[in-house]
Amino acid sequence: QAIVDTCDRAGVLLMTAFPMRFSPPLLEIRARLQAGDFGQVYCFNATNQGELPTKHRTWFVDPVLAGGGAIMDHTVHLVDIMRWFLGAEVSSVYAQANRIFHADEVSVETGALEMLTFTDGSFATIDASWCRPPYWPTWGGLTFEMVTQRGAVVVDAFRQNLTVYSHDQQRANWAFWGSDINQAMISEFAAAIQGQRPPSVSGIDGLRAVEVTLAAYESVRTGEQITL
Repeated sequence: QAIVDTCDRAGVLLMTAFPMRFSPPLLEIRARLQAGDFGQVYCFNATNQGELPTKHRTWFVDPVLAGGGAIMDHTVHLVDIMRWFLGAEVSSVYAQANRIFHADEVSVETGALEMLTFTDGSFATIDASWCRPPYWPTWGGLTFEMVTQRGAVVVDAFRQNLTVYSHDQQRANWAFWGSDINQAMISEFAAAIQGQRPPSVSGIDGLRAVEVTLAAYESVRTGEQITL
């Protein structure tokens, strides 16, 4: 909130780094939603899973620097996508978390299940976990099943790849051939600056996703459903 308020007062452009907004599969689904192809959205069954991030960025498992563990790492991206698709806000959150994965390595939660209700009556589950083994072909992933009035849509945002098997590495790797969502996100930020216009992802979008994430932690702490 302080960041949003400070940028507003100073007239500084603020964009939240949500690269999944620039994923072609997700852009395709949103366009078809807006065109009315699917009708009303009833619910989401979503996952944001990855490996323990210590190999790439050790501060992600520091409760002071990161603010938490797998919930903090994974919740915001799916919450943002759901808000973007529905045009509705999260009204309540219930969550449970544990350290079944990597219990002897970190002190933060490594797995969680979150249940969200939205102001339009739709609902969602999010599996936010560091459940992937260290030899998994990629650092993470994002999937969801979206149940709608006209059927179910299954989305995997990281399927633009080839599976490569190597004698040298003795393991499978994913060679990505598709879109670069990080580059697309940075290009949008640069274009917003050059065009002196609001970016497609705002500071408020980041704030709303963080509010839901903190509500999930409060639910874990209290064992109660949290109303936003």
